[in-house]
Amino acid sequence: MNKNLILHAGFHKTGTTALQTCYFKNYENLKKVGLLFPNTGITFIKGSPRDGACSGHDNLLRMASIRSKTLIRKLETEGIYSHMTTLLSIENISHPFMSHKVFEQNLIDLLDMLPKYEKKVLVYTVKRPEKMFRSLYSELITGGNALYSEKYDTFFDNIINKADEYKKKLNTAKKLGFEIKFIFCSGNTIDHFEKFLLENNLINKKPSLNIENTITYSSPSLEHETIIREINGLGLSRALTRRISKKILEMPTDFFYNAGLEFERRHFDEELLNKHYKFINYVLNDFGFKIELIKDLSYQVNFVNILPNNIEEVLLILGFEEKYNQKSIFKLLNTLKLILKRTISTGHFYSRRIGFWNIVPNGLKDQLLNQLRKLI
Repeated sequence: MNKNLILHAGFHKTGTTALQTCYFKNYENLKKVGLLFPNTGITFIKGSPRDGACSGHDNLLRMASIRSKTLIRKLETEGIYSHMTTLLSIENISHPFMSHKVFEQNLIDLLDMLPKYEKKVLVYTVKRPEKMFRSLYSELITGGNALYSEKYDTFFDNIINKADEYKKKLNTAKKLGFEIKFIFCSGNTIDHFEKFLLENNLINKKPSLNIENTITYSSPSLEHETIIREINGLGLSRALTRRISKKILEMPTDFFYNAGLEFERRHFDEELLNKHYKFINYVLNDFGFKIELIKDLSYQVNFVNILPNNIEEVLLILGFEEKYNQKSIFKLLNTLKLILKRTISTGHFYSRRIGFWNIVPNGLKDQLLNQLRKLI
């Protein structure tokens, strides 16, 4: 019996969480058709909006880098060489901003740990690039890491600059003996992946999968994403940024509009859309894979900009009472003016929005009150 190793390496935001969770929950059912999806090395996400999600075999990759004998014993106990195919799903092995040198070392570590496979396949699930990268951007912005604050256009330009790194990763895998395969997922990733396994004789029959309670995550609303992006750019500590972002994500979108916030919406322009297809096809074309540009209204991707574009005012309007707005008296004055104007126009006094009054230095309170009197 041929022993096959499949390394599912992404791409991010192509239904990987759903696939990983489904296969983890169908461990025994998959073994019956010759596929081992090891329990060893499985990672579950903690401390982010995707808390509790299965993120594949990230722990296995970390343990392979230190040549963990305990890890190898656990894998052998699961029977890694007694099944027709072993599938490892590690999308972070080829993160967009990971260098090809790190990628190469990760592959070498895995192959050193698992040397007995006759056939090795590196497989990527792929979706329409404008959706794939737009969803990745949203996850990075709202995921609580506080590292990303640029607008999408800048973010994708940085991705484009990594095009040659992407190609080097694929060529590196080929030199290490991997076959390179791509699965275009126009719908359910679980169904497309199953079809791939059957067509390539990597399992001996169609598996019986229980897909109930499979965890999937929808992206936050564009309004949530935009507010958190601006918060990420405030220069606050990462811990504080995470805490604020978590509270923002708990707020329903309607709350932002009811609080008087305004948003400006726009679509991808044609130039940006074309950039996505030019990029993905440049990366994948050497391996005989191409995605055609399909323009349809149902697949439009949007952006949102917040008005006014002052996140410190927005935080106050949303009821945050921490010391975000002490950089200048003018910011405090502008915030109070905005609150008072909304109070006059709506007839509702936004008293809970100005809880920061107690943090205003005494020497400034008279100036603030004088400004308020001028508005009345």
